[in-house]
Amino acid sequence: MLAGITRLGFTQTMMSPGSASQSGTQLYMAPELFAGQPASVHSDIYSLGVVLYQLLVGNFNRPITTDWARAIQDPVLRTDLEKCFAGDLQERFAEAGQLARSLRALGQRRADLAVRQRAAARRRLVRRTSMAFALVAAIL
Repeated sequence: MLAGITRLGFTQTMMSPGSASQSGTQLYMAPELFAGQPASVHSDIYSLGVVLYQLLVGNFNRPITTDWARAIQDPVLRTDLEKCFAGDLQERFAEAGQLARSLRALGQRRADLAVRQRAAARRRLVRRTSMAFALVAAIL
């Protein structure tokens, strides 16, 4: 018998003292489950986010830590993961289909972000140029 451990070593059974058994893989369990709240779709979204994170960093043993975002260079993917890991359950994706649609639109979302970033850079350049001309005019 494997006694709660899969061939890859992922599964660990958790027993809550004085209550019904709660099983799951600690690495993938949402924080609210550790607090004794019942599992929900939001808990599954958290777990799915952990798997996505681990795929992105290329390490299936890597847990979610407070500095997880540093390992994700893509700001669009970071936003999706933030919606998976949100402490407020209402801020998480409501269903896996939402995350799937968000990931399928990744290319378009990246393009939209690039357009917004270029527009912001242009606005900063215009502002700096205007300030420079104003400064030169004031000096003259």
